[in-house]
Amino acid sequence: MYYSCYCDGAIKNNGRKNPDSPVFGGIGIVFINQKREIIKEVSMGFSEEGKYKHITNNVMELAALINSLKIFVSKIRDYNANYDVIDVYSDSEYVVKGWNERLYKWIRNGWCINSGDEVSNKDMWKELLSISKSSKCPTFRVYHVKGHDKNEFNNIADELAVKGKESIIKQWEIKNKK
Repeated sequence: MYYSCYCDGAIKNNGRKNPDSPVFGGIGIVFINQKREIIKEVSMGFSEEGKYKHITNNVMELAALINSLKIFVSKIRDYNANYDVIDVYSDSEYVVKGWNERLYKWIRNGWCINSGDEVSNKDMWKELLSISKSSKCPTFRVYHVKGHDKNEFNNIADELAVKGKESIIKQWEIKNKK
């Protein structure tokens, strides 16, 4: 079977001036079937107190791709089908170029970029690579889509990412009574 997925990340306080200001992020994911019907929508929020200790825009964009594959494998994939393919769309050039153009170069260079510095978010790229090699992971391709444009599904993913970010902010405010 063939599926599409649109994933996006959102962040509050990216590049914060006050190091004591918390950073919050969210991801949004929309799964589409062959008939171009939405079959699942996902919204998740993250704070630096959780899984991602240093949240940036790129971290949330990459988290959206990683989580889209995890969710697909655990909740959507039809294991009775002979073959599943998923086309993943992201408005993040960092994610698209990282996966399609840079990943294997980074591996050959010992997880370093051309300057010799370590690849940013190396653990997340390694996690994505591990997922991709899993026998449960379908064949997937990653494509770039223009953000904040007229693409209905990407706009829904963006709205879900913002919703996830806002939900974690509300939880933090309640917890910290602000």
